[in-house]
Amino acid sequence: MTSYDSGDNFASAAMMRILALGFKQEWIHFDVPSSKGARVPIQEKRRVLDEVVTRLGPVSLLRVSDAVRKLPPEPLAQALLKAKTVEDLHRRWTRMEAYTHGRHRLHFEAKAQGKYVLHHQANSGSVLPAQSETLLVVGVLTNLMEMVSTAPVEVATLRGQVWRQNETWFPPAEPADDRRVILQVSEVPAVPRQAGASVGEPTEITARIRSLLAADPLRRWYLSEVAEELCLSQRSLQRHLAKQATTFSRLIADTRLQCAAKLLCEEPGRGLAEVGFLSGYSDQAHFTRSFSRHVGLSPQAYRNNV
Repeated sequence: MTSYDSGDNFASAAMMRILALGFKQEWIHFDVPSSKGARVPIQEKRRVLDEVVTRLGPVSLLRVSDAVRKLPPEPLAQALLKAKTVEDLHRRWTRMEAYTHGRHRLHFEAKAQGKYVLHHQANSGSVLPAQSETLLVVGVLTNLMEMVSTAPVEVATLRGQVWRQNETWFPPAEPADDRRVILQVSEVPAVPRQAGASVGEPTEITARIRSLLAADPLRRWYLSEVAEELCLSQRSLQRHLAKQATTFSRLIADTRLQCAAKLLCEEPGRGLAEVGFLSGYSDQAHFTRSFSRHVGLSPQAYRNNV
């Protein structure tokens, strides 16, 4: 086992930023392991988390996770929080884990309306996550779910011990059963969907589509969704795009390239894997291959030459 998470694990680095901010807010004096690029030393991270649990109790890590609500604006958190539903948030989280090839992953299982079982698992060939790691991950995800759903989330173990209720954390008297917990999202009244604006000329329609895609490149866009947003049938939208000698898939590809180029130029400290993920690519190989084919330079070469 190496000293670092495999791959460019920007998600782990983001967790450490949340941890550092949470420690500051809770007046907890611990040195948070610094990232090397987008990588974070595994043993150092575990040492700090385990020491916090030993000295201050497991509830301290859950409370620290609330810092995600006050995290300074950063693309990764914003990309996750653009989720329209809790299910959409789960898809984005799973996609992030797959992209970073981390040691651990969260398995989401929907049991009923608003009720989910989360299982913090090890990927093949990796060791099980420490209980302290599970506490931090569950805490962060719970906060994100509350922010997306705008409703309180109750967290409990499979045996029924409540960890969170009415936006308050309670000291866990027992570890999570096999690192599994139940999350129950409170019901909130449905918000009526606002009708989209009326359509305009083909050039205007294309510009509006580009704007929609650029606002959330991580989202898995479908032609039907965009057509509904523009108050058009799918057939009419395809005809409009044909008049502009383009297609919906072409616009998605162009938007991803523009997003990636912007991040490469304006944020030289951001890792290439995070740039690809935030730009909507399915994996690092897809990002490098597509960017190189259309731009004529690899992402790294492009960054070095701008």
